[in-house]
Amino acid sequence: MARPAKPWYARGAWRTDSAGERNKVLVLGPKNVDTKLLAEKALVELRQQAKLLNDHPGMDTTIAVVVERFLGESTDLVVYQDYCNELNWFMGADHSKARSVGEVKNRRGENRPSGGRFGFPCKDWPIRKIDAQLVEEYLKRRKAAGLSGSHAYAAIRSLMEWAKRKRYIPSHDLGLVELKLRKRGHRKFIPDDREVFRAYWATQGKFRDFLCILMMTGMRTKEIRTVQVDEFKPEQRQLVLWRHKVVEKTGKPKVIPLPTDELLAICRAHADGRPGGEPLFLTDRGLPWTYQAIRLRWSRLREKLGIDAKFTLYTFRHWYLTMAVESGEDGAIVSELAGHSDPSTLELYKKIRNPRLHEASRRVALSIERAGTQGERASSTAETREDSLKFPTNRGRSGEMV
Repeated sequence: MARPAKPWYARGAWRTDSAGERNKVLVLGPKNVDTKLLAEKALVELRQQAKLLNDHPGMDTTIAVVVERFLGESTDLVVYQDYCNELNWFMGADHSKARSVGEVKNRRGENRPSGGRFGFPCKDWPIRKIDAQLVEEYLKRRKAAGLSGSHAYAAIRSLMEWAKRKRYIPSHDLGLVELKLRKRGHRKFIPDDREVFRAYWATQGKFRDFLCILMMTGMRTKEIRTVQVDEFKPEQRQLVLWRHKVVEKTGKPKVIPLPTDELLAICRAHADGRPGGEPLFLTDRGLPWTYQAIRLRWSRLREKLGIDAKFTLYTFRHWYLTMAVESGEDGAIVSELAGHSDPSTLELYKKIRNPRLHEASRRVALSIERAGTQGERASSTAETREDSLKFPTNRGRSGEMV
């Protein structure tokens, strides 16, 4: 005789038959009204889930299979390598199992499980199990280790959007992930000019080319990674970024002038004899720059030189725009150089390092000092005090770079 379509109680739990599974446990506990209510709610959720699985049979496809198919369709994207890294780190190894079986040693001879340190052993999980709660936990682990979550979140969300379009899942809730975990936080820090050039002169090879482009154009690191050979226009001495986000807002490309012969020579050397659809700037190994490779090179250099941790690669862009504002260039032109869709963004750079503000403060301080001083001061004393209140210059070895 068939079981009724409602939960029943047996052997210390409320049970049901669902999706071919007999005696499926809904709720453990004593037999009373409260546990029965919980069992009925669990049964409703099972029915809803069964309906979803009927409408979207791909929801039970394993995460590893979906990732493999997603990456297979993303090979032409500039961010393909970034997606590979981030998604494979997300599908981390089961550390408890890895300790009990043979482990693979890394280059330093240390035993550790394969996969990401902060990921989950989720390769065999169904794709429907990736939700906001799981991704938040992953991003919190990364944040606790001092790693950004923006690139990881972007890769996972791109995967889930693709899975939604391919009808593996009806929808996803990654938009509910905590904002501070998934947003890229650019600290508004302007370094001393001498620190900028000290970092530049300490580099070599293709990474020096990379920093030179950052310093002299104010491009974002992603723009340098993704600009392609056919976007380099040597006759006009400029880069024309038709794949930039500005195109969607204005219908016009972002134009990056190449103001020095050194920049033009760097771009010519990277573009020489290569097809137009490839990334323009490559590493010393002839590979496209990835976010992880750039971050690793910069963190090692920063540690070697003892540079402030707030000095990030994005800081070069802040520094460039601050220099542009201080040089007296028109705000509209500087906004166009930066690729800002909102000109008010420049107000930040006018406030961070403002010589006029410091000069005004110096004059006020001198007035206060004169008002509180009794009698005549010796001229030498006045000169000494005035000199001590002068706004300190913030110029480094800018003349050393072509």
